[in-house]
Amino acid sequence: MRAERGRLNKDRFVWGLLFQECGWEPEPGCWNSPPFGNWGVDSNYGQRQDTNQFEGWKPKGAQYQWNSCTAYYPPPNPDYYNWNNYTQQRDRYTTNPHGTKGVALAVSCPRDTNGDGICDQGGCKEIFSYSEGTNWMSLYELDPFNPLLPWCGIDDHVETLYFPATTVYLSCTVGYCYGGGSPWYSPTSGWVTSVQLAMVVNFGVYPRISVLNVSAQLCKILQRLYSCWFQRDEPLPESQTQWVRNKISTFSFPSTPR
Repeated sequence: MRAERGRLNKDRFVWGLLFQECGWEPEPGCWNSPPFGNWGVDSNYGQRQDTNQFEGWKPKGAQYQWNSCTAYYPPPNPDYYNWNNYTQQRDRYTTNPHGTKGVALAVSCPRDTNGDGICDQGGCKEIFSYSEGTNWMSLYELDPFNPLLPWCGIDDHVETLYFPATTVYLSCTVGYCYGGGSPWYSPTSGWVTSVQLAMVVNFGVYPRISVLNVSAQLCKILQRLYSCWFQRDEPLPESQTQWVRNKISTFSFPSTPR
């Protein structure tokens, strides 16, 4: 079975001393535009990108940035802070995806157990949940690369957050698993940031011939032996799946077929 899973984050807060976007750089000729900067995410689900992986609140073009030099632009100040009497920062109440990966899960070949010619056991139906262990997010203030000054544009690490194990409970047919999501989790660490994290499974699908630990040849023999067939839905893009469309969901319940 092939599945696609991803990570979402929301309720992003920033406080404390930050020096990541204060204008100077140790390398000669490098200069940033203090104090706001866009933040990206490295995680066990992917690498940082200059997009909207960890949105702040200050608009700049298509991005929402953070005051990343609080050491020299201190609170209270409504120009540089937007939360808790202008002493802290929080996001603009959005949910951001910050990584997506595929995974292959071992299942048996689909089979017909009641002789009606339709597969009713095996395949994706054997999967009831998907879990992952410790999760982490490393936050970076991003600096654009300058080909004329290649030693500039080094992203500045803010901090790394760790989260508990996450589990998604799934509703699956023989050929397909519908999208589902975990509850939201808080980090077990964090000196200057806080964020909520959830795992989503966008879809799971049983390939037409081969699965892990079972050869394609054997699958074909079993399917002929039981004279069964199954029909699966086409996987949806991440932006169209149930749990990503409904980003305000608490991801507290198993998903149900659409």
